[in-house]
Amino acid sequence: MESLRVTLPVGLVYDDEGSTVVDPDEEVRAAITDLFAAFRAGGSAYQVVAASRAEIPIAGLWRVWAGQLRWGRLTHSRVLGVLSNPAFAGTYVFGRYHSHRVVDPTRQCTTR
Repeated sequence: MESLRVTLPVGLVYDDEGSTVVDPDEEVRAAITDLFAAFRAGGSAYQVVAASRAEIPIAGLWRVWAGQLRWGRLTHSRVLGVLSNPAFAGTYVFGRYHSHRVVDPTRQCTTR
């Protein structure tokens, strides 16, 4: 029986048994380690970006391009994506995003 898998953040991967582990790629591990070290030193995502000219692997399905890593500029939103992801705390989260359907007076259905 297969378990539910969510997309992991940059720096974490699934191993052969389906467990979440730190990415075995040295460059990826170094980039994530540097990001967290810069956050501890500066205290904010803005300070991480300001203190670094580094690149970071692009989040999401970033290993699908013929097995090649894709690296992108370290931006505030990418730093926040790593720092706020509960997977780095070893936590599984369900229902992070909520939506509901609404029928407006013109009988149009919208999702919010």
